[in-house]
Amino acid sequence: MPNKLKFISLGIVFLMMAIGFGDIVLGYPCNDIVLNSNAKTTGIKIAVSATGPGLDSMVDYRFARCPYFIIVDSETMQFKALQNPYATDTRGTGFSAAQMIAGEGVQAVITGNIGQNAFYLLSNNGIKVFSGSGETVREAIQKYNAGQLKMITTPTITPMLPQRGR
Repeated sequence: MPNKLKFISLGIVFLMMAIGFGDIVLGYPCNDIVLNSNAKTTGIKIAVSATGPGLDSMVDYRFARCPYFIIVDSETMQFKALQNPYATDTRGTGFSAAQMIAGEGVQAVITGNIGQNAFYLLSNNGIKVFSGSGETVREAIQKYNAGQLKMITTPTITPMLPQRGR
């Protein structure tokens, strides 16, 4: 009987993980702000660098140092906001932020500028990067859906080279 109980308990754990309760079941911290996430995803997932946690926040001109990433379903506009834990790091910010976003399963990113490490990590994972600053997250998604955003094909920020002593 104890083995049957273990099997049932394990089944419940897998079921809860499959329906989105993995952070509760596995004890992972849940620092995400989740809004409107009960609907089934029907469009593609897009990550937008943002100044705040909502669709009416502005697209941040920075990728790696933005305060939030908004993960949006392009068709339903359902979204979740992730606070960027790497925004204040001194080194490896672009790589770490891009790795986090790639782990979210997004197919596209909308941002103002993006550095070399982040750009190549995203590109190598099949994630397309689009330019969209000076508008809200909602407007950027609408422009993406209408095919009005310019795709970024090379990094827009060059790495700072060390200065030789004078």
